[in-house]
Amino acid sequence: MALALSHKIHKDYLEITTAGIRSRGKETSELQEIWKEVFVLAKENDHLRILAHLKEEGRWPLNAQINFGFKIVDTDITKKHRVAGICYSEQLFEDHELFIKYGRALGYNIQVFLSEDEARDWLLRDRINKPQVEQLNSGNES
Repeated sequence: MALALSHKIHKDYLEITTAGIRSRGKETSELQEIWKEVFVLAKENDHLRILAHLKEEGRWPLNAQINFGFKIVDTDITKKHRVAGICYSEQLFEDHELFIKYGRALGYNIQVFLSEDEARDWLLRDRINKPQVEQLNSGNES
């Protein structure tokens, strides 16, 4: 079974789940296709925030992480997107570390977590703080 994508639209973000077994030797192209679809869904629904449940099985080889790092620009991600991934095992979390470091070095706002609550808090953090900033700014304009 290859990786599959499911999604749910929320008011403030797009929630996706990737699940299944990675196709050995096709990890990069498989992920590239899935994430292209994710960013199409995000654009269609006017969302820049994505909460990703990463439930893939199997290792994500180092060379596939590097290759996907080079291919991330082909998925239509922008530096305005904010992507919080939830890894459901330590192994999966560790498998994402190099890719996350590379993506962040390129200026993408991506992070992985082991807790859904932490991931959601990080994902929505700027949305929660923004009204306070607007309120302070509006008080200075009088």
